[in-house]
Amino acid sequence: MRWSLLALLSLAFLAVGSYAQAEERKNYVVHLAPRDDVEESSTVEEWHRSFLPELTTLQVDKEEGPRIIHSYSHVLNGFAARLSDAEAEALRNKDGCIRLYPEEFLPLATTHSPGYLGLHLGKDGFWSRSGFGRGVVIGLLDTGILPSHPSFNDAGLPPPPKKWKGACEFKAIAGGRGCNNKVIGARVRSAARR
Repeated sequence: MRWSLLALLSLAFLAVGSYAQAEERKNYVVHLAPRDDVEESSTVEEWHRSFLPELTTLQVDKEEGPRIIHSYSHVLNGFAARLSDAEAEALRNKDGCIRLYPEEFLPLATTHSPGYLGLHLGKDGFWSRSGFGRGVVIGLLDTGILPSHPSFNDAGLPPPPKKWKGACEFKAIAGGRGCNNKVIGARVRSAARR
């Protein structure tokens, strides 16, 4: 009787464990309240890991990789992680957690901004009167672009301004194609896109 009860409990434990592992995980950015006593990056990462259950922080799934994808400490305080629905709900209720932002994919809004902004007007239009944006560097935060897309064609554009000090990391992912006289710099944050 004792052994059968022990066997039954063991099977129940294994079933619960396999259900927890099988639960689908999604990517979230976890926004945390600032802490003044955390400054070094190793301490920040340890603090971020403390928000997840201990088994979760140590667990590295061969297919999914580590649960904490990236720790943020400059623009916002928090981290990106792969979480189940139950883990996300538990985090929402923890002290210090401001908000969870689930990963979402949005459709392309436009590639026709010059027309929308009225920059297509002839020689008397704003675009030509402003020197066609000569010397202006525009920063853009995007989830990803395809450098070979026709909207990034640099035909007829001058080289980047001499004061430009940016970097182009497209070469590593675009087979040598990437930055040109239109897209003059790009950083790649591939760790968050698994």
